[in-house]
Amino acid sequence: MTILITGATGFIGSYLTSRLLAANQRIRALVLPSESIPMEWGNHVEVFRGDVRNRRDVEVAVRGATLIFHLAAVTLDTGPKELHQAVTLEGTRHIMEAAAAHQAKVILTSSITTYGVKIQTDVLDEELAWGTPAGFYSTHKQLQEKLAREIASKQNVELVVLRPGNVYGPGSPQWVKSVVAELKRGTPTLLGGGHGNPGLVYIDNLVDALMLASENPKAVGRIYNIGDGFDLSWKRYFSDLAKIANAPKPKVIPRWLGRTLAGVIEPVWYGLKFKGRPPLTYEAFNLVASDARFPITRAQTELGYQPRVLYEDAMKEIEKSLMTTQPTADSK
Repeated sequence: MTILITGATGFIGSYLTSRLLAANQRIRALVLPSESIPMEWGNHVEVFRGDVRNRRDVEVAVRGATLIFHLAAVTLDTGPKELHQAVTLEGTRHIMEAAAAHQAKVILTSSITTYGVKIQTDVLDEELAWGTPAGFYSTHKQLQEKLAREIASKQNVELVVLRPGNVYGPGSPQWVKSVVAELKRGTPTLLGGGHGNPGLVYIDNLVDALMLASENPKAVGRIYNIGDGFDLSWKRYFSDLAKIANAPKPKVIPRWLGRTLAGVIEPVWYGLKFKGRPPLTYEAFNLVASDARFPITRAQTELGYQPRVLYEDAMKEIEKSLMTTQPTADSK
């Protein structure tokens, strides 16, 4: 069996590729022409240089593959809209149509952000109707899922959709590196006291779920929430990150103020055409100011999924990674 991975050099993709290599699977990776290849891949990964935005590149990469892990997407909570449209949406169209032509199974990694603003108020059961999207990312994740499921239905593609929570672990760009950077700057990171559950999923636990979804024929056509399932708060997580990163304790701003700032800063930022990411987006507010309650019962019952890496062990691994990446006194 040949397994194609899109987004293989990204955070989730790199962990998944390592797991598959350890299992001696035949792996093919669709990699952007400008991306560097991890040294540990050696000659064990068949590399296709191309772009999911290019239909021809996708067609060539999919040919001969029987299983596709589709991870490639824009993970930024900011614009431009056209980039999300081209990569996340049209890239998925190309993958699904090529999968239909070559009878390949697709495991699509979506996100709990597809639930939109209902993250703030509802228990996020897989059958729950989506709420209004909170920004560029959740908008296109909703569109991505809708498109993938439509093509799967019309063209008889075996599709499994996973909706992971906020993925953390050593090297996590959003939920470790960026948070640590903001903590060290002294930026307020807790909205409304940080008492809600962050809905975390440790990277190794997510990879377990991806593997289980690919192996279980009964998973085809199903959608699964994937999380660690523990009772934790944003305050606890950010405080623990601050401690192991030798950063100040996380600062707090009232929830109403965060909502107001997100509603004002983001449109002004884009209106004035400033570069980079706004200091606060409504997408970020929607996650960090919420109590992410999403059951993982379906994944546990149907896939046999059980989060095997506990929070305390996860934080030890993150601490080890921070110790190896932080500059020493002699190297500053």
